[in-house]
Amino acid sequence: NGDIVIGDLSIGEYSFEIRNSSGCLYVFDNPLELVEEPTPILIDDVSICEGESAVLIPEVNSNSPNLTFIWYFDEEGNNPISSGTNGGVSYDIASTGELTLEGLTADQSDYSYYVLAEGIGICGLEPVQVTVSVEGIPELRVSNPSIVCNPAGTVDLTDYIEGFNPSVYDYNVLNPSGSAML
Repeated sequence: NGDIVIGDLSIGEYSFEIRNSSGCLYVFDNPLELVEEPTPILIDDVSICEGESAVLIPEVNSNSPNLTFIWYFDEEGNNPISSGTNGGVSYDIASTGELTLEGLTADQSDYSYYVLAEGIGICGLEPVQVTVSVEGIPELRVSNPSIVCNPAGTVDLTDYIEGFNPSVYDYNVLNPSGSAML
């Protein structure tokens, strides 16, 4: 089949000469440069509302039998994240590498975390950044009283919620017993 396999080459530049069975020498004009191509880590940035959990799910296109993901607070990879609580935020790393965060607040712009993949056939030297945005919960004030002129009629409470914006927030209106009305 004509394939030539050369193992254990490190990163660098190589020149090749090939001599066939007749003794003819073939010299390649251009050297072959071997570089390490990092394995891409696929991960989406996440946006949550304050009080919700953020779930960060890294993936690679590899069937590495011992694939592991390592999470860091810093881009240099000097401050690893482990499961537990740190600074009021709860971190839970699943065996699949999925990182679940609870307790993030909206009092800073964004949270950045970094993930690195390791395993057989996984190449890469730098962690990949993922960002979590946390939206604050708006202060809602319902105008009181909500007036219904017809006792058999209904009232649209959304008319009385200041700043009502269903494209940004989900609303739950509870009656005095705690049951959902909206």
